[in-house]
Amino acid sequence: RQDRVSAVEFFNKACQQKPDYHEARLAMALLLRKMGKREEAVKEFRELVQRDPGSAVGWAQLSLTLSQLNKIEEAVAAGMKAVELKPDDANLRSNAGLFLSNLGRMEAAIVQLKKAVELEPKNSKALYNLGLAHTKTNELEESARAFLDALAVKEDFPHAQHSAAVVLMGLGLCKEAKLHLDRA
Repeated sequence: RQDRVSAVEFFNKACQQKPDYHEARLAMALLLRKMGKREEAVKEFRELVQRDPGSAVGWAQLSLTLSQLNKIEEAVAAGMKAVELKPDDANLRSNAGLFLSNLGRMEAAIVQLKKAVELEPKNSKALYNLGLAHTKTNELEESARAFLDALAVKEDFPHAQHSAAVVLMGLGLCKEAKLHLDRA
């Protein structure tokens, strides 16, 4: 704990001496978030993206931290800015899709998630999030396909096993559902 506090003090001093030292501000914000000081981390991430608006990493980390504070609207805005800056990053699109889904913006969520899977077909997180989005729109066949694709990439994925089982049960495929429940 003391090491972290000392590190934050070090990075803070570096940022005071050199306000545009973006790597120090990023490191400090990440450390603050790790310490559970999310509001302080948000302040630092906001300062980072204000000073360096082209920092996709800054916007992405701001988005993630805002989502941890349940500030989903703001998280989506920051996440979409990150996607705008790095449109070929499947993980950024997957996170944006998940946040959009949490807001009930299913059409936009599915667009982002499909693009994430298109960019990186073996991204189990993007496939899983796509399955969740399709479940919310009651598109069970598409949901099952996404969950099973996620499991084809990463079999040891209990949440995907459980979600696949629930969806397969909803499709009346009880035997297949039980197999996934047993693996969850």
